[in-house]
Amino acid sequence: MKELGVITEKLGDKYIAFEREKWLHEVALENAVSKADWRVLAILMLFLAVVVALVVGLVAIGKASGDSLLFLIGTVAGYIFALVQRHLFPETVEVAAPE
Repeated sequence: MKELGVITEKLGDKYIAFEREKWLHEVALENAVSKADWRVLAILMLFLAVVVALVVGLVAIGKASGDSLLFLIGTVAGYIFALVQRHLFPETVEVAAPE
């Protein structure tokens, strides 16, 4: 009976070590994904800022109307709100096990 307790203890320790390593891996993966997401987001925001600056320049020299600038700024603002919502409140989909 004592041997069964020793075996159970060893298996329990191995399982706890495995779960700890699994958790550390998941944390590292989440950190890497979030860093990559914010880098992509920063590049995208820079691109949008350049596009808006170009349109502002075109409006300033009279080659585009103020309506086009207003439309572009509204579209960019809506897109930014959608991105922020996706990053702050990510969708989670729960899948039920088949019966």
